[in-house]
Amino acid sequence: MITVAISVTSYYTEMDIMNNRIAVVLLLTVSFGSAVQAQTPAPKFELPKNLPRILSRLQTHLDHARATAKFSGAQVGFTWIDSETRYYSGSVASGMSDVEHAAPMKNSDRLLAGSIGKTFVAVVALKLVEQGKLNLDEKISTWFGNESWFSRLPNGKDITVRMLLNHSSGIPNHVETPAFEKALLKSASRDVGYAELIGYVLNKKPLFPAGQGYTYTDTNYILAGMIIEKISGKTLYALTDELILKPYKLQRTIPSNALVLPEVSNGYVDGKPVIVNGRFTINPQWEWAGGGFASTAEDLSRWAAMLYGGEVLAQKSLDEMFKSTTTGEGANYGLGVMMTNSNWGKAYGHDGEFPGYLSEMRYYPRFHLAIAVMVNSDETPEVNRFVSTAADDFAGDIIKELIGR
Repeated sequence: MITVAISVTSYYTEMDIMNNRIAVVLLLTVSFGSAVQAQTPAPKFELPKNLPRILSRLQTHLDHARATAKFSGAQVGFTWIDSETRYYSGSVASGMSDVEHAAPMKNSDRLLAGSIGKTFVAVVALKLVEQGKLNLDEKISTWFGNESWFSRLPNGKDITVRMLLNHSSGIPNHVETPAFEKALLKSASRDVGYAELIGYVLNKKPLFPAGQGYTYTDTNYILAGMIIEKISGKTLYALTDELILKPYKLQRTIPSNALVLPEVSNGYVDGKPVIVNGRFTINPQWEWAGGGFASTAEDLSRWAAMLYGGEVLAQKSLDEMFKSTTTGEGANYGLGVMMTNSNWGKAYGHDGEFPGYLSEMRYYPRFHLAIAVMVNSDETPEVNRFVSTAADDFAGDIIKELIGR
C-alpha cells in the first residue's frame, strides 16, 4: 500500500471540564491501495463540525462512569476515518494518574495495555509472512526442534505457527500456574529469560489435541515472539518499532520491558499502587509477547483504525487474520484479533489486562470508528461492568452525534 500525506494539521484544545484536559488531533491522510473497507465507503458525516459536542459528551460520560465505578482514572480515545480516508483522532481523560502525588490523568499519560500488545505480535508475524520469511502452517519444531526442552512441550511436535496465534495449540497458560505466580512476586526486580517462561508448562498434559480446540494462552505468544526473533535476527521490540510504531507514528506507544517506564500512570490493585518510588513492584518485562506495551487510549484507537481499516496489512494478510478461527469461543478469535457482534454491528479488536490496568480496543467497520478505553485500576465488579461495555458505550456517544440522534 502506498500512503501519501497531503497535509497534516493539528490543534490542541484545553477545556476546563472537571479539571481535566481534552486533547484533539486532526490527521489528514490519503491512502491508495486495497483496504478492508474498500467495498463500504465511510459515512459522509461531518465530524469536525460535531467535535466540540462529541468531546463534551465523552467527557461527561467518562466522569460519571468514574464516579459510579470508583476507579482511579481513565482515558477514552477515538479515531474516525472519513470517506476520503482522512483520520480524525481525539481523547478525553478523567480522574487521577497518581493518587499519592495528586497527579491528574492526562491524555498523554501512558498506561499498560496488557494483551492488546498481542495485536502487534500478530501483525509482525503477518508482515514476515508477506516478506516470505514465515509460513503460518509450518510446524514450530522448525525453530525449536533442537531445544533441550522441546520434547517436553505439550503437543510440541504437532503445533503450527497459526495455532499459536489463534490459541488452538492446546498448551496450558504459564501465567496461571502457581509456580509462575510465586516466582513473579518473589523476583519482581529480575528480568526473566523467555525460555524460562516456557518452563512452567513443560511436562504438563495438553488441554486438547493440537488444532482441535481453543484456550487463550499467553504461552502461545511467548513462543510466537521467540520464533519472530529467530527469523528476523532482531528483538521483537526492535522489529515492532521498525514495522509498526515508527511508520504509523504511534509515538506514545513503548515497550513495557523495564521496572521504570517514562510517563506511565500508576496502576492500583486493591487500592494499592503498583509503582512505588518510581519502580514497578511487578516486573512488566515478564509479560513480553503476551502483551508488553504501554500506550495511550488515543494511540490505541489510531492503531485499531489503521489496522482494521486496511492501512497496515495487505488484504490477503488481513483476510488470514479474520478467517483463522477455531471452535467454540475460538470461532470469535482470529490471529491476534477478537471479533464480536456489538451494538453497532461487527467489531474487531482486543482486550488487555495487567495488574493495576485494564483496557479495551474496538473498531466498528460500519462506521469506520475506533474506540480505546484504558483504566488504571484492577478488576472489581463495578470496574468490570464498566469496561465490559465501555467501547460500545463511548462509540454510541460519537455515532449518535454523527447521525443526529
